[in-house]
Amino acid sequence: MRYDNGGWPGVKTANLALGRLVIAGAPSLLGEKLAIAAARQGPGLVVDRMALIESDVADGRLRVVHESRKKLPACFVVTMPGPKRAAARAFLEWLKSQS
Repeated sequence: MRYDNGGWPGVKTANLALGRLVIAGAPSLLGEKLAIAAARQGPGLVVDRMALIESDVADGRLRVVHESRKKLPACFVVTMPGPKRAAARAFLEWLKSQS
């Protein structure tokens, strides 16, 4: 499984889930001027999928300042092309049913 935007050469992919991109940063950095200064110095803002930072947001370590309106392909199952064993096919079908 990969959590990314897809497009890997030489493999077969199937999208399992959609996700929203967010812009987030430490609460202490989120005044307009502080956020710009932090971004210039390195410890700035992150642009990532909400699923990857949701525990940080819930615990108050990060605060979301913007969330995309559209959900984008985010979580993919990646396999080699060609025939699959019965157990692998069953697992892939189960994964798809859970998404």
